[in-house]
Amino acid sequence: MNLKHCLVILGLTLLVVGSSPSWSPQTRLAMPSTAVKAAANQPNLYAQKDLVRVYNDLQKRSEHQLWLRRSALLGDVESAITLANLLPDESRAWLTHAADLGSTQARVELSYAQIDTPPNYTIASEAIANLTVPQRNQLAILAMSWDQQATAQHWRNIAPETTRWQNRIEVDDWFRAATNQCDRHLVLYTENPSSIPKLYDWLYQIKKQFTPSAGRLCVSKALPHQALSCSPVEGRAHCQHQSFEVENSTAVYVTERGRANTRNGVVFINDSTSWHVFIHELAHAWGLADEYRMHISVREPFCEGQFSFTAKNLVVSDSSLLTDSEYQNFLSTLPWREELTVEAASRVRIMGIDYWRLGSSSGDGIGLYPAATCEGTGVQAWKPLRAMTFMEQAEIGKIPTLYLEWMLEPNL
Repeated sequence: MNLKHCLVILGLTLLVVGSSPSWSPQTRLAMPSTAVKAAANQPNLYAQKDLVRVYNDLQKRSEHQLWLRRSALLGDVESAITLANLLPDESRAWLTHAADLGSTQARVELSYAQIDTPPNYTIASEAIANLTVPQRNQLAILAMSWDQQATAQHWRNIAPETTRWQNRIEVDDWFRAATNQCDRHLVLYTENPSSIPKLYDWLYQIKKQFTPSAGRLCVSKALPHQALSCSPVEGRAHCQHQSFEVENSTAVYVTERGRANTRNGVVFINDSTSWHVFIHELAHAWGLADEYRMHISVREPFCEGQFSFTAKNLVVSDSSLLTDSEYQNFLSTLPWREELTVEAASRVRIMGIDYWRLGSSSGDGIGLYPAATCEGTGVQAWKPLRAMTFMEQAEIGKIPTLYLEWMLEPNL
């Protein structure tokens, strides 16, 4: 193409542009003009974004989305994030596009949405300062779940200054504490990284329950997530138990599926449950039995003494009437005989013979009270407190100090 042809084309172009209203990136239009459309088609990003704004103001959905797409594909991060929020079915694709363009917000949101997958992006320390509080919350959770793979900073330095995060920092200090003098040691496994923040929240509540005796309870993390093989067994949470050598240790597996349960001193618990259920299962591992009517599959074996397990909070008797020698023998085997504050039985005379009728008449102290554990088996279960406790209804939250002390002591 010679110079003459170039001058002709240039002249025609100027004529077309000059025949329309003038436009520049500083011009804020109320209606789309020929000039701005021509610039947008060149393509000019400023013009495309102006069309995005104008069509949004005019509530012209199809045109608005068209120019959002074109400006996003031209490299505009804001348009890509808008599309991610506007189009749920395409959200991940547009977030990925924004993340590839370098958007810190998109990288955080995308990684958080796929939290159980190793992060594909690392957030630079200098970019963290520009994040909003919700984004810092997401990034802190990512850093906690993936041991800082999402960012070079520790999650403690990222987390918003909220009560919940302060509580998690307190638990993190607990993890870091010395573990050489522990009556109980929790070794914690998680099937999914997303369970870790929930586990911290549970542990904060557990620590509160055991205060001021919390120093006798130690906690530590165990294997990485990929090492676990978990699958429910008959509807109950279960993982292949890992071998470890930690004195006075109790393994806890936090799973994605299955009902909470404790088997042979190992706790399996679904991450969708609550800390109340967690401490209930820990109590099983540490020597306490259910005070509600047990499931038929375990009720008779337990109540007939077929399990190699002696509960600290329950005893059973074949009869509620005992002779003096039988009662003395019963007392000698009562786990809480040293803690009794009220009589465990009262004297009765039947047909000229003296007996002891089991059961405390006063409900204000540590004594002997009927439990529903063995209903329907022909034997009676007894507990030390009249009031309903967390071993009868986990969510009640009432955990007697006596029971907490028992949980820290060696199993019978």
